[in-house]
Amino acid sequence: MRNPFILSFLAVAATTSAVVIRHDVEDQLYKDLASQTQYACVGRIDSTEDDDSFIASGVYIGAHNGSAWLLTAAHNNLGAASAATVKFGEDTYTLDRTSWLDYSGGSLVPGKNDLALIKILDLENAPTAARFVSSKLVIGAAGANKPIGTSVGFGKSGNGNTGWAGDPGIKRGFKNRLEFVDLHIDAGENSVDYWGYWSDFDNGAASGNQLNIPPLIVSSAAQLDLEGITAPGDSGGGLFAIKDGAERLVGITSTSSPGIGGVDGAYGSKTRWTAITATSSAWITQRTGIAAVPEPNAFFALGFGIVSLMRRKFRR
Repeated sequence: MRNPFILSFLAVAATTSAVVIRHDVEDQLYKDLASQTQYACVGRIDSTEDDDSFIASGVYIGAHNGSAWLLTAAHNNLGAASAATVKFGEDTYTLDRTSWLDYSGGSLVPGKNDLALIKILDLENAPTAARFVSSKLVIGAAGANKPIGTSVGFGKSGNGNTGWAGDPGIKRGFKNRLEFVDLHIDAGENSVDYWGYWSDFDNGAASGNQLNIPPLIVSSAAQLDLEGITAPGDSGGGLFAIKDGAERLVGITSTSSPGIGGVDGAYGSKTRWTAITATSSAWITQRTGIAAVPEPNAFFALGFGIVSLMRRKFRR
């Protein structure tokens, strides 16, 4: 028998993805989280295309050979913009639209390949660059030890009772459990792949715990202190988590889907971030010359090689 929850989950339509907060927590705490030094690399994108303008987010990942690079979501489509800028703190810089590199190659799959790169022109006061991973996190099906992600962006706000509200443009961050990554659900003719990292906006009850899909995924309904979810304007923002003992950039905000009552941004809403994988990490390095954080076994192999060389040298 098919799990009826899986069928309802399959029917949810994804929408373009800001930070919606708990109804019982001060907004300033989410702003304070985003203002921490390690998240200065997340900038506000302002873009104009024809007569329309929009706000999005992007992450500064460093510079190589005189070029500074911003990682963002491919669906922001800055290559088609007539003008685009990124702002870090009080400093605004022009984005080189001709340098736009789309990882999806024009065949966008949200959560899977929703990544893009663009050069930042004349970056004088660069924030500390985000260190991105060389492979995705491993997330178990169940247990209280699922990784906690911190998502930072410039989207709309609102709270879990009301859903999205207001205009985008203010920097906020939130924390959430990463429930799974790149999940395949075998449901016969309705089989589907859910790409990327996924989280739901818990309210402490089963109604908000909409990513509880036993036995595939066993999710806790407990809220984190700064639980939240994304909304329009957060697209391209950073997802940070602990990997190999240090906080790294592990993903980029891609899409979200509605929660309780079909309300965008309400409790029960889901967000997915495109995971930085071994393949996409290699693409970033190939295109920019900026290296990902090596895996620990790479350090071990390097160290072992050096020791072996030294032993051979002293045996001569």
